Amino acid sequence: MADKEHPMPFRLELRNEMFEMVGRFAPGGGGGKGNNQSGGGSDFGQNGAVAMLPDCFPSSANNFDVSCAEATYQGETMLAADLLLGRLVGSSNDIYPGNCSAGAAPGTFGDCGAAAFVSGDGTTWQRFKLSRTWAGHNFLLGFDGSVAVDSQGRAFLAYGVYDPATLGNGVVAVSSSDGGLTWTKTNPVVLNFLTPANLNIPFEDKYWIAADANLLSPFRDRLYVAWDRNQPCGFFCENQTLLVSSSSDQGKTWTTPTKINDGTSNSERVIFAFPAVAPDGAVYVLWHDYGQQKIFIDKSTDGGTTWGTDVAVASTNIGFGTSIPGNGKTTKSYGRVVSPAPQMAIDSGGNIYVVFDGNAGKGKTIDLDVFITKSSNGGKSWSRPQRVSATSTGHQYLPAISIDSSGGVNVTYLDRRDDPNNVRTNTYLSRSADGGATFTDTKVTDVDSDFDGNPNGPGDYQGQAAWGAGAVAFFSDHRDANTTNDNTTGFIAGGFEIYAGRKP
Repeated sequence: MADKEHPMPFRLELRNEMFEMVGRFAPGGGGGKGNNQSGGGSDFGQNGAVAMLPDCFPSSANNFDVSCAEATYQGETMLAADLLLGRLVGSSNDIYPGNCSAGAAPGTFGDCGAAAFVSGDGTTWQRFKLSRTWAGHNFLLGFDGSVAVDSQGRAFLAYGVYDPATLGNGVVAVSSSDGGLTWTKTNPVVLNFLTPANLNIPFEDKYWIAADANLLSPFRDRLYVAWDRNQPCGFFCENQTLLVSSSSDQGKTWTTPTKINDGTSNSERVIFAFPAVAPDGAVYVLWHDYGQQKIFIDKSTDGGTTWGTDVAVASTNIGFGTSIPGNGKTTKSYGRVVSPAPQMAIDSGGNIYVVFDGNAGKGKTIDLDVFITKSSNGGKSWSRPQRVSATSTGHQYLPAISIDSSGGVNVTYLDRRDDPNNVRTNTYLSRSADGGATFTDTKVTDVDSDFDGNPNGPGDYQGQAAWGAGAVAFFSDHRDANTTNDNTTGFIAGGFEIYAGRKP
């Protein structure tokens, strides 16, 4: 969720970005426990979600309104396929701009909790609002969700919670055993509360979950959550480290977070910790070191207990990120920068594919392209990154990747090739049937978008999932026809919806 171009002072920039996203807020609601807490809260086991009535914009021929929530801002999508139960399960942020309230009842106006989505066909969807109440504390915000499915068809959704009034924050998760129709809280992965004895609590950010769904793995059905921890280390000092916690009992208990990046200074600059599990049960975590402008990977072969040596995957030439026109500009602020947003997928043969957006421009020229690189030896070495799209015209950014049932490599991303002004954006799919050697492009969206109008634009990342011998794109959308007044709230919602798209 954190959106920053300059590393210092990170905590101040993070707070500013949080307030900008939610606008004014009404603190309301319960107080904190008054101590740092990791593990069971008093509300463990209660329902973790509330089903929402649909409020949909019209779908187009091949694009389907997923979030059906005209009154809120939707962004930062992730998607997983529950093949055993025949369902797609997704997540996104779900914000009422300027109207967030910690005291809002679940699913009512002002509830700025994360959202879950479920569909049996990719065209009709049900939306759920996830709980913001953990360990007896009503957090203002739930955000940065991610989803995973284990070998039993159980779905898990990890997300962050944050209270700007108290700085309380943490990593939590919910689970579903019926394909996303009902959700139950797991134990929190970690919760941090401000206390007189601990005024420099960390902020946990960018939480991605993976499940070991491999039937022959020695760690079958183990869950892994990876994220970056932002720890104050003095005035104008903020250290970032990468952590992983795992669970072998569907989230009833979580291991003590383990640091995995090799850096030991008090000024590490790492973010976007993305996990994936290979067929043999080895778990990999990918991340961006924006201090070095490189993507790194590490792995564990013992269920996340110990980790190896960091391996450089690719250079990004982008720093933390870069600003591009039409990416969330408002009258008050420019909007979000675009980061490399690396993601990976592992095929049945153990080949690892990493996608990211990098800057291919010269000098001060910014030219964002989506690249892919591959490792066939367990991440020890990597192929030279190649562009996935057939063109470098316009910006291509925020990629997502999956491997479908026929072994095809599917990469989706936001793309501006169709606008001579390099602003209006479509979602494209590039697919490879030869292990990533060559790709064929297809436009997914029927209508393009202009992401100005909310300072978060489309957010920091997009999602997709393999579905049969293809993929379902899962993306932020801001098409002109949707920028309407919402009669139930009386203010302009802006039409920032989540859409699913798949060409026949």
